[in-house]
Amino acid sequence: MSEAEPQKWYQKTFGIILLLIFFFPIGLYLMWRYGKWNKTVKIVVTAALVIIGIGSLFTPKVKVDSIALSIPDVQEEYDINTNIPVDIVITPEDATSKDLEYFTSDESVTFKNSEIETGSEEGSYEVYVQADGVQSNVITINIVDIAAREKAEKEAEEKRLAEEQAAKSERSRVR
Repeated sequence: MSEAEPQKWYQKTFGIILLLIFFFPIGLYLMWRYGKWNKTVKIVVTAALVIIGIGSLFTPKVKVDSIALSIPDVQEEYDINTNIPVDIVITPEDATSKDLEYFTSDESVTFKNSEIETGSEEGSYEVYVQADGVQSNVITINIVDIAAREKAEKEAEEKRLAEEQAAKSERSRVR
């Protein structure tokens, strides 16, 4: 590269440092290829990154001891086609929780990413999570079609009123 030709961003010290932090294999190559650092600095940076990389491979995964589920603002019944947020507490706090498996008693209800999607089927369903062979408590949710229930109640009330009116008319006619 000639002196008159401007350096690209990844050939400059700042770009090399960014790539060392975020894409260390590429940054390492660029440091050796374009870095204007002395050889001792390059060796120290390379050794540090290798030690960090190897150390991360052997860092023990913290196992899950317990998992607790709860629903904030718990209700006796939930409407169909709604999402219910679920709090998931894992102990110890530094345990790896990315391996959570979500379970439901029926596939019409889904449970993922700390949220229950109730689906369109009425019924009683159980949900829980599991990680590292540890199962959470089981939460039971009751799902109903609130709009259909309200419609049925309204129709029943209208029918009752019509029957009362018919009975009243019948009593007046009989007298």
